[in-house]
Amino acid sequence: MFIEMIEWYYVSYGFEEKVLAWQADQTAEAKLVRRNWPCGTFGNDKRGQPVFYGRYGTADVAGLERETSFDHFIQHACFQHYTSEAMLNEVADAKGEHGVKFVCILDLKGLKWGRATRSITSFNKMFAMLDANFPERLFVCLVVRAPWIFSAIYKLVSPVLDANTRDKIQILGGSADHMAKISKFVDPAEVPDWLGGTAMDCEIPAGGTVPNSKKKGGEGEEAAAAAAPREDGFMSVCVAAGTIEDTEFPDVAAGSKVSFTAKVEAYDVDFSVVLVETESGAKKVLAEKTRLTADLGEVKGEVAVEVAGVVRLRFDNTYSWARSKTALFKVA
Repeated sequence: MFIEMIEWYYVSYGFEEKVLAWQADQTAEAKLVRRNWPCGTFGNDKRGQPVFYGRYGTADVAGLERETSFDHFIQHACFQHYTSEAMLNEVADAKGEHGVKFVCILDLKGLKWGRATRSITSFNKMFAMLDANFPERLFVCLVVRAPWIFSAIYKLVSPVLDANTRDKIQILGGSADHMAKISKFVDPAEVPDWLGGTAMDCEIPAGGTVPNSKKKGGEGEEAAAAAAPREDGFMSVCVAAGTIEDTEFPDVAAGSKVSFTAKVEAYDVDFSVVLVETESGAKKVLAEKTRLTADLGEVKGEVAVEVAGVVRLRFDNTYSWARSKTALFKVA
């Protein structure tokens, strides 16, 4: 593994050359990535080491890749690792220590299903590259304010991570006291105010959905646009005439609370929420069938998941054999 890492660093990827080129890059694409990638190093932990923060709940990797390229995005990630490594080495030299490691805090507030699932492929490529070529730099990773949908997303991301890396990850749900956990490693005065600390001078970008500047053209672009969240945050699902369309959220943990909003802007369709229990396969209706109509507007609700399983948003158009419908939904 070490030989492969050295070859990647100096030959196949040319890490230092890419970092220097990125540092000098002032193109519109580079500026867009720097402005929208919500990660960076800020403050110090209780050992005196710099802390890496990733506001992954608002990260739109797929949007950055669409508007620039994956190479632009990964160059910025590598540059951040390069500067972070320099900070770690500076602390190590000052203390006469060796092999100092990062406290990494990942904030998942604002995580949206559509934006996250569109970005999984790019995230996995990034994680695989960084995990393979920057080993043994992680002290602990705190994943905080994780909503219920993260359990499904993490299952798609975690296989690309080294086992040692996975063992250092601690996940706190949205209702957990994340500052109590963070405070074991970082003084609240060193934690950004947007995370619950008192530091007001953190300049890590807030992130958010990257505006789409691409014009809708061919069939592929139209399909991609349909799969992406709208500006109002709603996802769309096409329900063919005479059929049922389920949108599934797998691996929802027991004790989770799922909030939903559903609507149609034309015609009508029946809507319900169903749980399929993981162990028994039994089905339980969490929200009774309601007919969504354009006149009715938004239907909102919250359901409690008492047993772990798959949550299905069910859109039922079996009563209409002549017309397909488009339903809209969002979850939190």
